[in-house]
Amino acid sequence: MAFATTGVFATVVQKAIESQDFGSISTICDEYELQLGGSAAVPDWPYNLHMIGYLINNDLESARFLWKRIPQIQKEGSPELEALWRLTQAMWTRNYPLTHASLHSGKWSSECTGAVAYLAESIRERSIALLSKAYTTISLTDCAVVIGASEDITLKYMEQAGWQIDPATKMLTVRQREEEEENQTGYKQLQQLTEYVVHLEG
Repeated sequence: MAFATTGVFATVVQKAIESQDFGSISTICDEYELQLGGSAAVPDWPYNLHMIGYLINNDLESARFLWKRIPQIQKEGSPELEALWRLTQAMWTRNYPLTHASLHSGKWSSECTGAVAYLAESIRERSIALLSKAYTTISLTDCAVVIGASEDITLKYMEQAGWQIDPATKMLTVRQREEEEENQTGYKQLQQLTEYVVHLEG
């Protein structure tokens, strides 16, 4: 997609926000950045939305490279960008408590609030999917840490997904996903999640 002016680009981004098509924002920004030969040509480039778009798509590598491209003066002048960078680092290292804390502790601007809420739900869904691939049983406490919710809310999520709870032990029995879904998750991700939960149990 070619953009005739920066105004047209801004309108397309705004329409994506209004239609809650948050996953497309990073692609829109990438295309215009490529067209211009760099984002520095636009003083008010939406770096915050650009980065959130990457995180929604779980494209952490691109989010990290975007951070390197952002002018230092804009990094230092934007607490929201700094909060997004901390979130990116937490997601990169699979620090689940810090990831969820970063999502909910930031004072997000009005233009980013909807996208951040969408990102939080996407992260929760991905975490549940990973758990179902890595475990047959897991404690409710550990599960709550991974998905970033209280045990009561976690239990509701798990039961809605078809998991079962043993009231005596508070152990969840995980419902395995369809094989075609399982194949989409890499071994490294599963290994990292397993190591993290082992750490919680230690």
